[in-house]
Amino acid sequence: DKVLVCNWCKLRFIFTAEDQAKFEQKNFDTPKRCKECNYKRRMKRKEEKKETPSKIPEIENQGV
Repeated sequence: DKVLVCNWCKLRFIFTAEDQAKFEQKNFDTPKRCKECNYKRRMKRKEEKKETPSKIPEIENQGV
């Protein structure tokens, strides 16, 4: 196990050997945020995505 410090809340969290193996298998980098801050980040991004209208313009029938 490794003890890491969250970049957001600055609290220490444990990066278990099991989680390290999963991250290595998926070629993920070492986490920078604790699980709670990761959850908060996902929820914030999910809300932002709901509020942001689609950037893809609708394709209208242009006589094709």
